[in-house]
Amino acid sequence: MNIHTVTDEHLYKRSIAPQAVGSSATVNGAGVDCQGTEGLLAIVNIGAIVDSSNITLTVKLQQSSDDGDSDAYADITDATTDAIANDGQNEVYLIELNMSERERYIRAVVTGGSSGGGLVGCVLELFRRRHGVPTQTNTVVQIGFER
Repeated sequence: MNIHTVTDEHLYKRSIAPQAVGSSATVNGAGVDCQGTEGLLAIVNIGAIVDSSNITLTVKLQQSSDDGDSDAYADITDATTDAIANDGQNEVYLIELNMSERERYIRAVVTGGSSGGGLVGCVLELFRRRHGVPTQTNTVVQIGFER
């Protein structure tokens, strides 16, 4: 019996390692090579945000044809969260892209608000590969699947 699992068809890459983002700070995530992929889902994990009315985090996606070597990363229109305030903390936010309309490399960028910030991390899930199965570079633990 051949059972297919999510990790047989989806590739997961971290763009922003979980971290605290301070007041007015910007963290540029690592660029992820999306060549041969038709879909991308950014999974943004927001943790605690400092309790204040003007403290927020904003996460957006950017693209580049060469990982920023000679083609600087540029914002992707509408691929951003609204400003996430204290009432949006400890939640997961999703940004989905059709990669057929994008450049090869994608990264997440997070910016802290004017007087504080919070905890954030972002993983990019690549799916609908055009050629072959993805090679995971992380550890996959499968429970209860027969191969």
